[in-house]
Amino acid sequence: MLEYYGILSLRFTLFGIFPEVNTVDLSKTHLISVKVTLHQWSTEMNSPVILSFYSQLISLLPSFCQTVDKSKKEYFTRTRKLPLPRLIATLLHLTAGGSRHDGVDIKLGGLFNLSRRNGLWPKAQTPHRSALTKARNKLSWEAFAELLRKVVDLAYQVFPQRDEYTWRGLSAFAFDGSKYTLPATPELRETFDPDSGLDKPGKGHYPQALVNTVFDVFRRMPVGRTVCPIKGSGEREEALKLLDLLPLACVCLFDRGYPSYGFIHALLQQPRYFLMHCPAQSTFPAVESFVRSGQKDGFIWLMPSDMFKRGLTKAERKTLKSIKLRIIRLTHPDGTLSVLLTNLFDKKTFSCQSVIDLYYRRWAIENHYRDEKVGFEIERFHSKTVNGVQQELFAILIVCVIARIATALSVPSEAVETGQCHKVDWRFATRNRPTPTPCYNLFFMIRMWSRYMPNYRRNFVAGGCFFHR
Repeated sequence: MLEYYGILSLRFTLFGIFPEVNTVDLSKTHLISVKVTLHQWSTEMNSPVILSFYSQLISLLPSFCQTVDKSKKEYFTRTRKLPLPRLIATLLHLTAGGSRHDGVDIKLGGLFNLSRRNGLWPKAQTPHRSALTKARNKLSWEAFAELLRKVVDLAYQVFPQRDEYTWRGLSAFAFDGSKYTLPATPELRETFDPDSGLDKPGKGHYPQALVNTVFDVFRRMPVGRTVCPIKGSGEREEALKLLDLLPLACVCLFDRGYPSYGFIHALLQQPRYFLMHCPAQSTFPAVESFVRSGQKDGFIWLMPSDMFKRGLTKAERKTLKSIKLRIIRLTHPDGTLSVLLTNLFDKKTFSCQSVIDLYYRRWAIENHYRDEKVGFEIERFHSKTVNGVQQELFAILIVCVIARIATALSVPSEAVETGQCHKVDWRFATRNRPTPTPCYNLFFMIRMWSRYMPNYRRNFVAGGCFFHR
């Protein structure tokens, strides 16, 4: 996959939200190679498909700003340094741009200096970080959640119709939750992790939140997210909430923490396929019996446990039925034995090996969490409020979706290899010709190209956009 194409398009076209902060001295690189790269990129980026996508994106955002719910009618009505469209661009830049060592002031200065230099906001003055804090407090994090939904809807409208983005004609979505470390403020502690603190035995100083994400593993694109407290909710409950964002014709992938009779029963209330990893020991009696039998592929019937029945009324208990599932033995390279549970019953259409290969695709969501936490250091939040933290957790997904759309539209095909994550060599930018090397580290590429390609935006972008305000 030529991931850098999408990053370049964002770098030069998406309203300047990725300005250079620590630029690389191009005099020390092969300038001829840089020119060849830019020329090939500019040819791809000016294709009718790409231009059509940007046209739809630019028309989507202004209408969205008109529909944003405001806690007070007078918010964002006066002429300020940060009107609503500019505020959204600034928050996207804070989340996905700059260096990990840069503070808010440096990032704001870099963004507004580049915007003035390129004619994007020719008369805009760089706001102080206190002005940004006041402005973002007027905008609910739910606005970013809604914008994410709209951008994802646009993604599925314009994404290329290629077989490589589906499995047996079905989209595949991975579900997973991860704990994010938050700033140690009383507000965040009370909201997400009241049991945290050094005064609590066995607890750390910093509070944590449970972030649950649903990820399209073939298009390599996040489509939804929830942020909830550590206690009082779990991955299963949050996964059921995220199901409403998905089409009915899809396969849902779950890791070993999800299997339970109640969760599987809830999944079967909707006509979706699912595939989940289940341990071979200390699990359902039917699963343990299958493991002892030595079979590789078969069918089992799950019965509700006594613990599950205790939480139901007598009337609800009478409606409980055994659940038929297909079960597949899974032996890992280290010899660990586990099983896969699914409702993909047709063994001819969904062979045993193809189902196993599909499950391993779930690792794409683990890579996404790694990129957020390690590559972009999303846990270095620019806000210490509940609203601000959630704004950034959704903003990073918006940037990722837009980058993936641009990438997919820029190349005739993307290389997809199961179980491999190709890292990018920094020398990649100075080779004589771009090589179609697969790259899954989206955020690493954003950083790389935002540093290697300074001051070229004005040479390729014509016309205005909704951020001219």
